[in-house]
Amino acid sequence: MHSLHPGSDSPAAPGVGDPAARRLHLLVLAAGLLWFAFWYRDTLMAMVGIWERSDTFTHGYVIAPISAWLIWRRRHFIHGVDIVPSLFGIVIGLGAGAAWLLGELASVDAVITKPGYGTLVEAACSGVPILYVEREDWPETPWFAAWLATHARAAVLRREQLAGGDFIAALNRLWQAPPPAVPAANGATEAAQLLVRELGLA
Repeated sequence: MHSLHPGSDSPAAPGVGDPAARRLHLLVLAAGLLWFAFWYRDTLMAMVGIWERSDTFTHGYVIAPISAWLIWRRRHFIHGVDIVPSLFGIVIGLGAGAAWLLGELASVDAVITKPGYGTLVEAACSGVPILYVEREDWPETPWFAAWLATHARAAVLRREQLAGGDFIAALNRLWQAPPPAVPAANGATEAAQLLVRELGLA
């Protein structure tokens, strides 16, 4: 027996609310997610690598389990929701793909920058060679230069070299230099341990 639409004398055609159609849609969704994981496997493995070596992003491991648990808690509500195409979802997906492409295009073989905490540390922890412009007014320069000399392929770039575009030879020397061991990005753990020790919380 077919169910009837309210206010209609004709039988309802199988649609997104039909169990068979729902199973088909879920199968297509699962196949799409598997294809996505395979197609972007290098990006996914790079993400896992970042979670593995950086204390800042280790929470990435728990995002999927927590999301699955939240979905499971709402399973009775979700079960009653029709699966329908979403133009908004398509736009979001295309936007995410474009962002991924831009990220690939932004991948670099070297960084040319001024001394500063974020860029230099991220480049060193990623094994990317660094040319940094002299910055006489930055008090931390001597200590940062010593750290880079130990943990990265890095060299100082004079301002006149940068202005004249005379840095290709310096880049080639950095690319040919043997890379040092990539430093562990564990500053957050070290800072927490220092606070625990200094505050007598241990």
